[in-house]
Amino acid sequence: TDREPAMIAATGRAIAKAYLRIGDMAAPPSDLLAMASHEPFDLALNLHNTVGHLPSLETMEQHLRAMWLMLRPGGVYMVGLCVRSGRRASAPMELGQYGPRPVDGGGMAALRSISLGAKAGSPYERIQHVLLSFNVPGVGPLVVETYDLLTFSLPWLKAALRRTGPWELVATHSMLKDGFPKVVLQAESSDVTLVLRRPA
Repeated sequence: TDREPAMIAATGRAIAKAYLRIGDMAAPPSDLLAMASHEPFDLALNLHNTVGHLPSLETMEQHLRAMWLMLRPGGVYMVGLCVRSGRRASAPMELGQYGPRPVDGGGMAALRSISLGAKAGSPYERIQHVLLSFNVPGVGPLVVETYDLLTFSLPWLKAALRRTGPWELVATHSMLKDGFPKVVLQAESSDVTLVLRRPA
C-alpha cells in the first residue's frame, strides 16, 4: 500500500502482475484485509524504516496488528525501524550516498542521506536528503528535504509486539552495516530490520 497515486502507478509499470492499493500503513484498505482473511500472506516486507513515518506510537501499534491479521500462522513480517532509548541524544551520521546516475529523460542526479541525530528525550530522529541534479528536465540543481522519523524504545517495542500479536522475534539484522549482519536487539540498536513471525 502507498498513499501516493504516482508511486502506485510507477510500481504498476515496473511490476505488471502486482496487486496495487493506495492505503495507510496503520489502516490497510478493507478489500486488502478481506483478501488476506481468505488467503493470508506468507511474507510482508517493510525494510527501510517507513514505519518511522507513522505519526505516533498508537498508529504503529495499529500497523503491527493489521500486519499480524494479514499473515497466515507461521507467516513472516520483515520490518525496518530505529530502536533507541531516547534518554540521550544521538549523533549525526551518514546514511548513504547514491550516484551520480543517469536519469530517465536526461541528466544526472546524486542523493545523499544524513541523520541529523535525535535530541535527548525525543522519540524522533531528524533525517535530511540532499539531491543534486545536472540537466534533469523540471528539476532544480539542489533539492533538500528534512523530516522527522519516529523511533522506538526497546521496552515499548517488546510490549507492542506482545499486545499486537503475539509476535515471535526470529532475528534482528543491522540495516546500516555491509552484509546486513545479525545483531542483538538492545536499547541503542539504531537502524535494524526485525524478522517477525506470527506463531503457527
